[in-house]
Amino acid sequence: MCNVEPTLNIAREQVAAEGGTAKGSILDVYISDPPSREAAFRIFDGAWSSNVPGYGLGSAQLFDDHRIKWIEEQCGGVKGKHILELGPLEGGHTYMLSRSGAASIKSIESNTTAFLKCLIVQNALKFNADFILGDFRPYLDTCTDTYDLLIASGVLYHMTDPVKLLQDMAKVSRSIGI
Repeated sequence: MCNVEPTLNIAREQVAAEGGTAKGSILDVYISDPPSREAAFRIFDGAWSSNVPGYGLGSAQLFDDHRIKWIEEQCGGVKGKHILELGPLEGGHTYMLSRSGAASIKSIESNTTAFLKCLIVQNALKFNADFILGDFRPYLDTCTDTYDLLIASGVLYHMTDPVKLLQDMAKVSRSIGI
């Protein structure tokens, strides 16, 4: 293990000092620190909602959420089940479901920042899930797969037609956790 304290030296300041322009896109930033998993989390420094295990970021306990534990109990556990998750945010519930033995998790996120956070978390915590970027509404409209469990935490209030979403969710899953 290397004892290097990364400082995340951002090249944006260097570009500006050399007379260039830094557009400010988070994707246009280079770092000069040694590689570390922590560096990826710092891409969104100060913008984490979840307390990611081992990284001490946000305050929400979404990686140890009593609501997901309750849903698991009500469904007889998730071990060996195929799960569809709508709106994973930062991957906390996905992580819990994976650790509980889900056979597969398809997790659809439409917010690009949240999607990238999910990938960072998955890379750091090493769990099995298929994160997909996109709007889950057209997916549900055309989905012919059936899932053992569908998890949708914090998505209904974003919908212009939540009743349609509930109907579509019921078409593709044997159990639903909202």
